[in-house]
Amino acid sequence: MSSSILDWALILGPANAVAHGLQSTYVRFSVLALSSIFFLVDPFAAIPSFIAITSGADAKRRRGMAVKASFTCFIVLTSFAVAGRLIFRMFGITLPAFEIAGGLILLLIGIDMLEARRSPTQEASEETQEGASKEDAGIVPLGIPMLAGPGAISSVMVLVGSSPTAWQML
Repeated sequence: MSSSILDWALILGPANAVAHGLQSTYVRFSVLALSSIFFLVDPFAAIPSFIAITSGADAKRRRGMAVKASFTCFIVLTSFAVAGRLIFRMFGITLPAFEIAGGLILLLIGIDMLEARRSPTQEASEETQEGASKEDAGIVPLGIPMLAGPGAISSVMVLVGSSPTAWQML
């Protein structure tokens, strides 16, 4: 990174090069955070289960369930992002230890994806059947654990724990 700041210093001047280096760090962190959360939430993989669960519902009810599931996912991930450091301190968990545990969860999810099967920690066939029989399945099983599963929650907590400033958490 220092060579890129040096290159920009020659082009823009030292003050602008430092600002560009900071923006570059924020951009990198933002791209990493958004892409990892998007691929762990994996809304496209939840579409078949959503269709199975809402097969007998009209369009308005389906839209309502989708909004409720999205809002539930947002609230759960935001709650763990805000309370992540407090949870770490309360249980005496260090960030490197949680990164290892989260990495193992992501490894297992990745292996399941390579074998072209849905992770059982996110969705079981019983949950899909139970969700289809529920009146409103927007919160469980659609919001939790299908969208806001263990991989997404641990990833959010690690990302927030590894970001040194409040600006990067946003």
